[in-house]
Amino acid sequence: LLDRDGDDLIVRYRTPAFVTELVLVERVRLYPPDRIEYEVLDGPLDHVQEFLFFEAVDPHHTRVRYEGVVGSGRALVGTLIARWIAVPAYDRFMRRQLAALKVAAEARAIRTRRFRRPDAA
Repeated sequence: LLDRDGDDLIVRYRTPAFVTELVLVERVRLYPPDRIEYEVLDGPLDHVQEFLFFEAVDPHHTRVRYEGVVGSGRALVGTLIARWIAVPAYDRFMRRQLAALKVAAEARAIRTRRFRRPDAA
């Protein structure tokens, strides 16, 4: 965490990429309980925005939806890199992240005492 102003955060994020590690600086905006927005301020691509949306399906289930926009201002080569490398890489990464988030959230829900499910023993 580099800076915080209420629900606006500036964070440095490291993620594995190919044979190296990417270091990104992102603005994270929290809009509880509906969504989280991410914007890459410093990274390999010129334009990256991501959104997580949360929808309560019922008192014990939440639907999570991810959307992202990836682009480059580097004419044809940048567009090709974004389309054929960056977007598929982001897609794989987010699928892994959301799967891990689901496992963690479900494990925590099983342990909770505050929001006990009616069918829990």
